[in-house]
Amino acid sequence: MNSKKIGSKLKGFTLMELVVVMAIIAALAGISSMLITGFQMNARMETNNNKAQMVYTGMQNQLIQCEIKQDRSLIDAGAHYSPMVGSGEEMKYVELYFEMGEGKLGDAINVKSLYDGGTVAIRSAERNHATTGKWYSELEKALLSFVDSSFDGGVAIYIDYENFVVDSVIYIESAFFEADLSNYSTSIAPFMANFNGYVDFHHWSDSTKSFRMIESMEKQKEFIKYKGIYFGAYPMVNDYPDGKKPV
Repeated sequence: MNSKKIGSKLKGFTLMELVVVMAIIAALAGISSMLITGFQMNARMETNNNKAQMVYTGMQNQLIQCEIKQDRSLIDAGAHYSPMVGSGEEMKYVELYFEMGEGKLGDAINVKSLYDGGTVAIRSAERNHATTGKWYSELEKALLSFVDSSFDGGVAIYIDYENFVVDSVIYIESAFFEADLSNYSTSIAPFMANFNGYVDFHHWSDSTKSFRMIESMEKQKEFIKYKGIYFGAYPMVNDYPDGKKPV
């Protein structure tokens, strides 16, 4: 008699209650997924920015050596033409592009040099090339001195050679780097145009020395969401208190 009374008091969940519970679980799962995706993006951005900073620091050390030795040939594109381009002119600015994967550099390193007389020289150093092979080996030795074997991706370095300062480094994950480094005008420049509006051209005081620099990590996130290209940058405009490079 007592067991019948107890059994009659037991109730299951109603359909409405089950629907509410399932809706709550789905909402929590959606929020968790968004949080995890956000954490993954932030971690990936931080890793890529650290790689850009590693290149920045290493290249800055190479520039110190160039200044001490008063030898610009390592990153002087004009010096590797015959006859020499930019002879008698002071080199003002340099853009350097390279790619690395599986612990080694790609087969070409592209250098663009600008001189105070308005001359521009663009030259690709290529592995085992009869004319530029030796230069490639010198660049390879310099770059591998600060880029470890885990590095995998494409890099753009902007160098204020007048002041022996690296202005900016952009690192692009290898899955998204599609530039042919043996050709600046038809491949590198169009590829870098993907960053227009996000990683914009800046100059501190001389408009002939323009370089790509991103404003902040918020702008970096916008670009990744819009373009789907993962990249890193160092420094950013917001790294400078007044938005200007220290003199």
